[in-house]
Amino acid sequence: MIHHATDLSVGTGQTKWAGSWQTEESRKASPARAGNEGAWLEGRVAAPLRSHSIVSDDPRHHRYLVVVVDVQEARKRVFEASGQEVDTRPHGKEVLQRTGYLVANWKKTEAQDEYKLTNDQLAKIVSGTAAALPRGYCDQQASALHPQVAGRFEFWGEPTLVKPLDIKEGTQVSLRTKGNSVFIETIAKKEESAPDYAGENVQGGWGAKIMGMKSEPEAWKPPSDSLQGVDEDEWDD
Repeated sequence: MIHHATDLSVGTGQTKWAGSWQTEESRKASPARAGNEGAWLEGRVAAPLRSHSIVSDDPRHHRYLVVVVDVQEARKRVFEASGQEVDTRPHGKEVLQRTGYLVANWKKTEAQDEYKLTNDQLAKIVSGTAAALPRGYCDQQASALHPQVAGRFEFWGEPTLVKPLDIKEGTQVSLRTKGNSVFIETIAKKEESAPDYAGENVQGGWGAKIMGMKSEPEAWKPPSDSLQGVDEDEWDD
């Protein structure tokens, strides 16, 4: 394949792709399935939007608005068997672990987060390599992205999806990728996002968690069996 990118300095770019780009995009951004769930992330937009077009064997050109993001948090996307997406963000950074049978026999430990992604893991998901972009997409950008600039990635969205948001450098955004690719499925300004995954209906989202917390007692109490073996008179002074 022969690829060539130009005009990046003026905010536009073009890649010549040998073959069908539509086939390439469909292969990378196919519907979520095991091993191709994609990623969710939040971060700060690190550069003005760039318009990028692909010239290939397809009858029409493919155009994108490119969002460059300094990623602050990234997570694997997770789906139930029904196809419903699950919000995997933890309630907090610590959990209670039982160490005995008395009220005092609990300790706080750091929560294990199996869905959180490092920058290198995110790169592997969206590009299949250690770099932020797949080879040949826009190779001239490589020196400006992860791993050369740690945590900096770029994502490609349809103009009709990205342009209405009026995203500028410095904007905080959250987005989800189409499968394991750099193509954007959903994107929102973070301050305008609904609680559930940037406005989407996600099982176990923050909206439901917050409502559930409102119904809980203000003071946390250990399970009732934590008091087993203690007589009432042992609690009297």
